[in-house]
Amino acid sequence: ILDIFGFEILASNSFEQLCINYTNELLQEHFNEMVYHREVALLKDEGLDGALEIKLTDNGPRLSLLATLFARLDDQQKSKLASDNGFLSSVKAAVAERREWKEFCAVDERHGERTFLVVHYAGRVTYQVEGFTAKNNDKVYGDVTKLLSSAAAVTILKQPLADALTESADAKKLQTVSAKMRHGIGVVGRAADKGRKGASTEGSLMAILTETTPHYVRCIKPNESKAALGYAHAEVLTQLKYLGILEVVRIRAEGLPVRMPYASFVRRFRGLLEFG
Repeated sequence: ILDIFGFEILASNSFEQLCINYTNELLQEHFNEMVYHREVALLKDEGLDGALEIKLTDNGPRLSLLATLFARLDDQQKSKLASDNGFLSSVKAAVAERREWKEFCAVDERHGERTFLVVHYAGRVTYQVEGFTAKNNDKVYGDVTKLLSSAAAVTILKQPLADALTESADAKKLQTVSAKMRHGIGVVGRAADKGRKGASTEGSLMAILTETTPHYVRCIKPNESKAALGYAHAEVLTQLKYLGILEVVRIRAEGLPVRMPYASFVRRFRGLLEFG
């Protein structure tokens, strides 16, 4: 059971929001691919393969950009002169290297601003770079891990925490928050197929999702006040966009937008055959 809804656009966005939004980009890509492949399979079952072409929006450049930003942040951590300004300069240099990334990212250094803009699938988010390098070095205290791994009340956590205490050589290389996050999440199918750096490792979130049969439940809040019979159009539209529902509607529309059970079809149109 996975709660995919968690995209954040706040008044002030920092490292935490970038981690959350990157994860949601990956989950949304997985969701879109699942819907797409089901549509293609349905068309083939109906004998329509090749008759209709469904286009799946390629989110690869955006995901590649975000993965690179985390890698640049890790590179900044290795320097003795690591700083938030240094990371921001690195972001600017990275965007300049790839023309397609300029569509999704821009650095703002005007009037003393230290921010960069990322165009996510759900909207444009401006991130304040202050505190990025410090937050990326956050660590869980070893005493906390040992305490939880030995607590009888949390047996479900014992094995994962025990594994954390006896990390492999590769795992020990993952010193920063962003490195551990990318290692634990992995990447979506098409990204892994294209051999992008940081492809899904065994046991990562995306690797696990790829091996399962997911079922998604999308929840929409009609209004923020939880009032009966209240419907806020703007808020509902925003949620539909954040949840990727509009993209799903587009995919369905390009496939078989009108669907009817066979029995219902026969009952409704059998008269045409009789008078045929």
